[in-house]
Amino acid sequence: MPLIGFVSNDGKSDQPEGNGHCSFDYALQLCRDGDDDSFPYPYPLLKGIIESVQQRGEYISVTSILHCLRGEFLKRTEPYYSTVEAMYPMFRGTLFHGLMEANPHPDGLVEIKTIRKYKGIEIGGTYDSLIVRKDPVTKKFVLQDWKTTDNLPRYDTPYSSHIIQVNLYRWLLDLPVDETILEVHYFSMKAHKRTRLKDGTGPSRGGRAPSNQMWTDAQVESYLDDRLLKLKASYVTRLPMPYALVTEDEKWECVYCPVRQLCADTARLEAEATWRRRAGLPPVSEVGVSDLSPEWFGVTSEVYARIDAAYPKIDVDAPAPKKVVTPRRKRSAS
Repeated sequence: MPLIGFVSNDGKSDQPEGNGHCSFDYALQLCRDGDDDSFPYPYPLLKGIIESVQQRGEYISVTSILHCLRGEFLKRTEPYYSTVEAMYPMFRGTLFHGLMEANPHPDGLVEIKTIRKYKGIEIGGTYDSLIVRKDPVTKKFVLQDWKTTDNLPRYDTPYSSHIIQVNLYRWLLDLPVDETILEVHYFSMKAHKRTRLKDGTGPSRGGRAPSNQMWTDAQVESYLDDRLLKLKASYVTRLPMPYALVTEDEKWECVYCPVRQLCADTARLEAEATWRRRAGLPPVSEVGVSDLSPEWFGVTSEVYARIDAAYPKIDVDAPAPKKVVTPRRKRSAS
């Protein structure tokens, strides 16, 4: 993650581009000098956040495929700056996981890196506080993950992205799905809540079959086909996934994304390239976005069809559709 600095509150900067962009060293200097207009935070907080920013290994992490793949690629390959506020949730989680690491469960996996290959691509994760143990009653494995949050889930079920995450962890550890219980524990500043994934064996409600949040290996691998292969394609070609493939479910992240301006600029060029291709004009000359990055499409399967669905072709020679007029019903006499 090439996060290279912070954005000051008052626009002060030591970088050529200005805009409040500060190197980590300059931000620490301003904080140390008591410049509250730029960085009104305790020095240990700022330094702790900087030290918690770590470069990942060469493998693709489980968490990196849970969210916007386009944003993930840009954040990992393009230098960017972030506000301290945007980094705080991550730092809060780091503090909590530090407590878990200092007091581990006897069967806990703390800071254990696990990597598995899927279709030749390495995917893995370093667990901050994952527990895998045998339940004394059910004799099943219990896989628990820990999350800090502002708001505990309203119901006894994890948030959707965490359901996916622990299913991927189960697959990564090669635990049998029918012998594993998956749990996510949430911690706020006020309380703790344990949530357990439903296995589809509970009582039906209103004649409907109970939901099953436990994924089989085939379901996990189908998800990897859709997400892991696309992100790997971007790393191989050094091109971001086209904006047209970003789903509506992912676009809420744009508000919080530190690379949204770069994403928007590139998306504009992609849209122009698509329009030029549809119009039969020569492609634009910008490197990496010409004709919607054909190199990217060559790596993944069936992607081009999805682009065509997002940008349907228009036959300009086709006759206009006839307007269908529905005759009005006559009112019956009252």
